[in-house]
Order: sequence, then structure tokens, then C-alpha cells
Amino acid sequence: GFEGAAKALKANGITDVICCLTDGPFARFPSKAMLPDPELAKYAEPDPLTPMLKALHAEGIRLHAWMALGRLARADAATVAKFEKEGRLSLGLDCKPNKEKFLCREDPRNIEMYRAAAAELIARGIDGIHLDYIRYAHWSDCYCERFKKLYAARGGQNLADWPKGVDGNKGIDPVWVETRTAVIDGIVKTMREEVRKHQGVEFSAAVFDQPATVKVLLGQ
Repeated sequence: GFEGAAKALKANGITDVICCLTDGPFARFPSKAMLPDPELAKYAEPDPLTPMLKALHAEGIRLHAWMALGRLARADAATVAKFEKEGRLSLGLDCKPNKEKFLCREDPRNIEMYRAAAAELIARGIDGIHLDYIRYAHWSDCYCERFKKLYAARGGQNLADWPKGVDGNKGIDPVWVETRTAVIDGIVKTMREEVRKHQGVEFSAAVFDQPATVKVLLGQ
């Protein structure tokens, strides 16, 4: 159980644990902001976060919530279809959802979902928020109307033949790169602002090395 695991961790000098508690639109705890994670069905306890926190804190171990933002790798067809119908998926060069399904980075509904879930976790007593997937899924996304407007607002000129005019396979548009980076920065700032409302809660993130390259490739 959680108590035995927590004691073993303490005995081996572990002071902090990072546990994946949100994955895309799914929460591994009772949440009003996100959908219930299918993994929850495997637990006898409907809310495993409660005994996990209790056991870890009893041993003086801090628990950080690992939040994997936006990915839909574990979503079933019905869930993907739901988000597609709502216009919340990332779009490729054909202006259709990419094969590697991801939630749109520009959609304020998605960003609010992440922020609200983080607030729920902090209210539960989490010691830190750790972000992952704070980037675009790959080179060729997102080309939705929301991104097009952001690109134009930053002075982007290749609008006549959208999105072919900003196809990175044909040449790098600096404004396109900067727009993607600004979107990701905005998500991180939103999450950081939520965390900073609560004294003592740590904020961290998983990022790639080679930042100059990853900025162009993934907007990070």
C-alpha cells in the first residue's frame, strides 16, 4: 500500500516524489476541471490521491503533481471525437486534426482546463506542480484560425495561402516561430501565476536541451 511504499522511500533517502496526476484531459483524482482518467478504475480507492498524500506527508515526503499537458495518446476514439467536435484539437497543414492527436495549444478552453486542474491539486495539498509537454506536438502544428490571428497580430505576412505560406518544410518564417514560442510561454505563465498564488508550492517543468533548436522545431 501507500504507507509501505512511503516508508521504503524515506528509508532510501527520498525526499520528493513526482507523480503523473493529469494526462492530457484526464485527471487521476476526482476533478471538476478534467475527465476521469481510465486508470482510476484499476484502484479500489476512488480517490487514490488522498491516501497517497497522507502516506507521503506522514514520512515527510513532498508530492509534486506531474501534469502532461495536451496529449491524447491514451484517449479513446469517443474522447478524441468529442474534442474534435468542440474544435479543440491541434490542426496540421491540411487544417485537419493531426494523426498524433493533441489538444490545441491556442484554445483558451484547454488552457483554462489545465489551470483549473492545477488549482484543484493545490487545494488538495500538493507540494508542487511539474509541467510536461509544454511544447507543440511536432513541427507541423498548429494551423488553426486562432493561431492564424496570433500570427497576423505579430506582423506575419504569409497569410494569402494559409497555411502553406508558413509551411516549415519550405522555409522558416521567423514570425511563425516566435508566435509558437509566445503561445507556449503564455501557457507556462498562466500556470506559474496560479501556483504563485499559494505560498510554498513549487513550480517546475520538463524541457528539452538545445533550446535554440527546440524553439524552432517545437516552440519550446
